[in-house]
This record gives sequence, C-alpha cells and structure tokens, in this order.
Amino acid sequence: MEAAGAILIAITNVPEACYWLESSNGIYGLTKNPYDSRRIVGGSSGGEGALISAAGSVIGIGSDIGGSIRIPSFMNGIFGLKPTPGVVPLDGHVPMPKGFQTEMLRVGPMCRYVED
Repeated sequence: MEAAGAILIAITNVPEACYWLESSNGIYGLTKNPYDSRRIVGGSSGGEGALISAAGSVIGIGSDIGGSIRIPSFMNGIFGLKPTPGVVPLDGHVPMPKGFQTEMLRVGPMCRYVED
C-alpha cells in the first residue's frame, strides 16, 4: 500500500486470532463503540470500524470470512463491502487462509458513507 502512495496512520484493534464477534485481546483490551462506550464494535475488523466511525480515518480495509467487515460496519454505522471473489487479491494476508477458507475470505473497503 505504501508503495502505491498510501499513508498508514494507525493499526487498529482486533480480537485474538482475528476470530470473534468483538474486538478484544489481552494486549489492548476491549475496543468500545465511539457512539456508546457500553457497546461493542464487532469483530474482527471492529477496531477499523470504530476508527472510521469516529472520523479518525476516511477509509480502511477489513477482511471477512464470516462477517468481519459486515458486522463491525453495522455496529458502528458505517459502510463496508465484502467484494466478489477474486476482485481483491489475498496476497500478504495474515494469517494466510488454508483449505476452504481461501474460498470464503475476502478483503474489502470500509468507509463512513457509500459515496466515499
């Protein structure tokens, strides 16, 4: 991304193993919803969703097997897209998917509004 001119401004929180419905881990703790700190932000791209929702960034990238772009987008009131297979390459994704996961995993954009 940097080679293409992107400026990376933050690394956001994810659940342990990137596999849970909330973004919480033993290092950074629980990510709280920017609209109501009693609520969660979803997972696994919940930290990214919270940052975008709080206007900390205009666009971000999430990865999705079972709702990891869609759930945080819903919980933070932003737009997220799980693209058609093959549109965005999975090169460099950590952890790399194995077996059936390669058919399900997608990397896609997250932003505040569809127009973005």
